[in-house]
Amino acid sequence: MLAASSPEVGRRLQRAQALTLAAQMRAMPAWVDAGVIEADGCCAALARGDLGRKLNHVVGFGLAGPPDPDLLPRLEAAYAERGLRTEIDLCPHADPGALRILTARNYRPTDFSNAYVRDARLEPPAEIPGLTVRIVGPADHEALIAASVAGFSVQARPRPPELLEALARSALARPDTTTVLCEIDGEVAGSAAVSILDGAVAYLHMASVLPACRGRGVQGALIRARLQIAAAAGADLALISSRLDNVSARNAERAGFTLAYTEVTLAGPAP
Repeated sequence: MLAASSPEVGRRLQRAQALTLAAQMRAMPAWVDAGVIEADGCCAALARGDLGRKLNHVVGFGLAGPPDPDLLPRLEAAYAERGLRTEIDLCPHADPGALRILTARNYRPTDFSNAYVRDARLEPPAEIPGLTVRIVGPADHEALIAASVAGFSVQARPRPPELLEALARSALARPDTTTVLCEIDGEVAGSAAVSILDGAVAYLHMASVLPACRGRGVQGALIRARLQIAAAAGADLALISSRLDNVSARNAERAGFTLAYTEVTLAGPAP
């Protein structure tokens, strides 16, 4: 496997993030008013403004080389139509011209996030006794949505319940995504999803634990199960993305993930 922090791995992970964002938006329920712009290797997600930056940001800017000079004004116009400023998650492996273009248009850093990677083919973490994880079937859809909303409702950065429901329904609708439920003594304790991008990168996302079940290894069990799904699907890389203040970072490191890169969120002027 290539070094976790190598440019080649970084670009593969960033491409996977752009692909999964595009697929996520296309699978959104109609009431999200979702839109997608894809150009030069990047994906711009657009949705109702009240649903926040989770569904209104750009990934992969500069990934395919120097950005087209007309691309950023086009993105800014699309977000301005929704009353939003443009927010771009910039990967350090993007073309250097991307940062120059953004700073020249008065973009400023507002946040950071980490991309963690591990070889999906390696032995997964040890099984945790007392926890079972199973793949979600059609009869489990509403249980998955309820568990996901409940788990994420107590985050340090709370999100609107309507957004949490939309994310869960999108994951269930995607053909490239498998969702799972973790149970303790037959009762739902947590939920998560894994998407296989480009046939080779497994993006582990949407992991949440019900408040009453925290501290019992549920996150670790969800990671283990999704790594097994990734390996069975033929993926060689597994990716977890996390904001710096998120407990997901510690769980990823315990499961053998290492830091691939830190990306910066750059926000443009108000429309």
